Amino acid sequence: MIRSLLFLLVAAALIGTTFWVYLRAELRVAGRRTFALLRSGALVLLLAAAFDVHLPWGGGVASRPRWALLDASLSMDAGDGSAWRDARARARTLEGQGWTVVPFGDGVAVGDSAASPEAVRTALAPALKRATEAGAEDVKVLSDLRFGDPVEVESALAAATSTPDFEEFGSSVVNAGVAAFDVSDPLDPGDPVDASVEVFGEGVPDSLSIEVREEGRLVLAKKTAAPAPGLRARVPLELPPPRGEGRLRYTVRVGAPGDAFPSDDEGVAYMSAGHEEGGLVVITLVPDWEARALLEVLGEATGLRATGYLRVGPDRFAPMGRAFQRGETVDSVRVRQAATAASLLVVHGLNAGTDAWGRALANRNAREILWPLDARGADAAGVGAGPLRVGEWYASPGTQASPLAADLAG
Repeated sequence: MIRSLLFLLVAAALIGTTFWVYLRAELRVAGRRTFALLRSGALVLLLAAAFDVHLPWGGGVASRPRWALLDASLSMDAGDGSAWRDARARARTLEGQGWTVVPFGDGVAVGDSAASPEAVRTALAPALKRATEAGAEDVKVLSDLRFGDPVEVESALAAATSTPDFEEFGSSVVNAGVAAFDVSDPLDPGDPVDASVEVFGEGVPDSLSIEVREEGRLVLAKKTAAPAPGLRARVPLELPPPRGEGRLRYTVRVGAPGDAFPSDDEGVAYMSAGHEEGGLVVITLVPDWEARALLEVLGEATGLRATGYLRVGPDRFAPMGRAFQRGETVDSVRVRQAATAASLLVVHGLNAGTDAWGRALANRNAREILWPLDARGADAAGVGAGPLRVGEWYASPGTQASPLAADLAG
């Protein structure tokens, strides 16, 4: 109705403006009323094409389409599958009344071609956009209303020419699952492990059960209150010290009575315990940016798990690396254990002030790279060094030509 009124108002304005220009603004010529009538008629026809006006006569003109959007995602088949059966039956009824059934999920397919719900994701926005582009006058959405793109749906509804009707199916389904699962590396092998799990629930009457396993072994079982529908809750977990060392696999499972979506009940996270055999360890005895940059470069070049320690006190070392690898300071015993287990050890900062503990790192019978800072540090590394050469040293901006350049040019 509003669209028709708007068309009539704009058409009247165009006709009035055209006659005013021909009768008042232009020169008085013979037949000017006829010219004004032809011009206004052409403008009204263009306006009718822009508004997609359908003429009330001529039976060959089709009416504006009506679309029934059928949710064909896996959530419709959860539980006893009643949501899918009822929605499919409703879609067939509408199809018999002249509606076009359009299944949607991961994509959009015109025609009732969905024999069973198979879409992993419920994306409604693309189907709403297709309905708007097709000029659908009436749109019905047959779904359990568990959409995976709520923000895009709001944008599509704002741009739609008409508001669709939503028909909900299977609203009593129970679901609980894991949204995120994190496990932190312990500072010492005997320390408890800090972890957290983010859970969600819908239709859960009371509480959720949480079970955590380390390499398949149950290490924690507890219950937590179920969050409100549509919300998530982060639950902190304190796990016992790990039994193994190296890269350990932790799994968490969240359960609720009558859960209809078992596929989202489990989460997986990995944690590194102790010192991984065959890794790369970088120890810097003097605070310097070079060793921190070297740690990442060597880790990428060798493909080994890189661990770094920066000496910040007589018996304190700060872990180096990316933000998630840095934690509280550790003692020299922890650093010595890491150096002993490493396949490649890099010791940076040997100088005249290095104590016996630092010099002992240079006497390991293993693969290691020593980075002395002065002649005394080179002596500790077993490398002879001459006296310091004074002067101002800088990188040359250019490279001199080779003496063989002329011969090689031929």
